Amino acid sequence: MSRFEIFDRSRLLIKPFAERQHDLHLDRWLALTEATPPFEHADLPTVAARIAAAKALTEGIQSAIHEIARNPLPGAAGHTQEQNLKTLVSQLNDLLTKMSGPPSV
Repeated sequence: MSRFEIFDRSRLLIKPFAERQHDLHLDRWLALTEATPPFEHADLPTVAARIAAAKALTEGIQSAIHEIARNPLPGAAGHTQEQNLKTLVSQLNDLLTKMSGPPSV
């Protein structure tokens, strides 16, 4: 469950192209040659760690899929690669659920 309210698309008014305007002004954007301003936030390390963990789990899932395709037989511990994949996917889903909440969770 997300901490954000669901967007109500019925309130969206889509105008014809000729009537559309935007509020993006070039003076509010960095030029390609400008340095990126520093950014700090107390939750940034937590968010970065969650992203790194999700990436590691995703790589594990990809590896398990390749192993299932290559060798669908049970491994030395008697677990099939499919069981290992289900465990990795469950862990990834748990992590993604945590990522959708506030970083302090």
